Amino acid sequence: MLNIIRNLVKSIFGKLLLLVMVASFAVWGMGDLLSSGDSNLVARVGNQKITINDFYNQFQRKLTEFNQSLDKKLTEEEAHNQQITYLVLNEMVYGKLVQEFAEKNSIYISDDLIKKTIISIPQFQDKDGKFNKILFDSAMLSNFNNEAEFTDEISRFFLNNLIFENFSIPLPINDKISNLFYSFEAETRDIIYYNITDKLIKEIYPTDNDTLNYYNDNQAKYFTEKNVKVKYININQNIFSSNNNIIDEQAESYYNDNIENYSKEEMRDIEVINVNSIDQSKKIVELLNNYAELDEYLDEQGLSPTELKNVKVDDFDDDLSELIFSTPEGEISNPIEIDGLGYFAVKIIEIIPAKIESLNEVRDEIVNFLNEENAYNTFLENIELIEEQNLTGSTLDEIATDFNLEVEFTNSKGLLNMLTDDNLNLIFNSETGYQSDLLIEDNDETYIVEILNVYDAYLPSYEELKDQVTKDYKNIKTNELLEAKVSDLELAYKYTDEENFVNFANQNGFKIIEKERVERTNNNTFNQQTLNKIFKNKVNSSIMFKDFDDIYGLVFVKKINPADNLINETKKQNLNANIEASFNQSMENLLKNKLGADIEYQLFLKNIDNLFL
Repeated sequence: MLNIIRNLVKSIFGKLLLLVMVASFAVWGMGDLLSSGDSNLVARVGNQKITINDFYNQFQRKLTEFNQSLDKKLTEEEAHNQQITYLVLNEMVYGKLVQEFAEKNSIYISDDLIKKTIISIPQFQDKDGKFNKILFDSAMLSNFNNEAEFTDEISRFFLNNLIFENFSIPLPINDKISNLFYSFEAETRDIIYYNITDKLIKEIYPTDNDTLNYYNDNQAKYFTEKNVKVKYININQNIFSSNNNIIDEQAESYYNDNIENYSKEEMRDIEVINVNSIDQSKKIVELLNNYAELDEYLDEQGLSPTELKNVKVDDFDDDLSELIFSTPEGEISNPIEIDGLGYFAVKIIEIIPAKIESLNEVRDEIVNFLNEENAYNTFLENIELIEEQNLTGSTLDEIATDFNLEVEFTNSKGLLNMLTDDNLNLIFNSETGYQSDLLIEDNDETYIVEILNVYDAYLPSYEELKDQVTKDYKNIKTNELLEAKVSDLELAYKYTDEENFVNFANQNGFKIIEKERVERTNNNTFNQQTLNKIFKNKVNSSIMFKDFDDIYGLVFVKKINPADNLINETKKQNLNANIEASFNQSMENLLKNKLGADIEYQLFLKNIDNLFL
């Protein structure tokens, strides 16, 4: 989707729309206001409204996404108490700020662009890259209340990126500044280091009282959560996909009934130059066949041609489309003026004629589509029969036998990857022997679950866990003593020479490891905090560290290597790119703050709190 947006804003119209929006920043409304009020709303942003239903639906989606990354799922009330509700509200208010600004400035995303975006989304395409209505409908049912909600999301996405993705540093970064940054970033260090083992400290011999107190203080660590063992059957469309055989007559009938889907209209590859005056446009037309003089003229005028491929009639307004599609291949159009956008000259690079794909060309695509459609319909028919059988008292094993389904087994951990929160809560709060109704998940994955055993949460006794508790206690105390010992060594060898540093390692049997030209970032041994210390310290100094495996050690700075006199252009280019990205992010943040400051909005936080009483 980002590629579509970038292509849009590279075009003359995208750039002009962007300029209109930038120019409009100075004329926005009033500041923000925090209040409670309208019982049907959670926020009002200018003329835009966020209803309680809209907010609650978005909150549920976000919570489901958030819970997928957690071992223990948050309930809605827990999420609200942790202020996740306000993160969702913040995102929705920001979207409405962008929408309000767009509407005030008559900026709209065309239906045709949204349509093209939808059919280009991979999740809605079959294996041949063709749009599949069944996949689209299934996604709508699983993720949105209706299609309008989905298209609104796409529209907001386009508007947001149209505003914020195209601010960049207008001129190359000054060489002196760039070289200064490069000198800092490209500086490296030569170091030696060793890891320190627990041989420097005495072995821990805890008493029973020590380990018992540790157990009592850390009971949460040893608590065993409730576990449910179940068997289940999974019903999905793929189970029925092998039962369908499409004959040629069916494919031909579908082809004839949907011939418009296989008709490709004429398209053209063109070059467009947008100019400021009719004189500029005429001059460009004169020079279009003399590329050397044309390039020189365009540079003088600060202009550049835009190449557009696969242009269709409805991609532009009527006047410009007529000009494009009436000009022969290889020729240049007369200049044309478009109200509010300026003058245009168009050169036709190539004409791609209209074409109707033959049945032979699309037969496989049609057969695959009809097979999927039949499989889905068969799936729905069987789901109804299975549901009826389940409701009339058939056991899970009987249903599996009648419909040739596999019975599988899992536990609480496996269920977390199968079921959404509501269905999980239903299973976890049921008794042994319970057989569920149909549990319908994303992508129409459907389950019937039978509970075999329920193992309640409990805390094993100290006697049961004594060996593990003793091991945990010894590890904790050993690490505490080792950290203190390494800290003492850091002070003792803070400012020393390499000989003393190496002698200590040899005396204690620690392996010396040498690294040359260590960079400020991206190291496989040291975390960023340790790297920062290494680059802050002087030559002949030591730093305590803990590596990625939680092993302590000391590192000694041998040498500081200035940036090479011969500048590495690749590194310098990467550095400049980072500087530009930082600048652009700062610009984006400023513009976002401007949106919030200049458009009046109200938040009805009390109404959100009332949802979770």
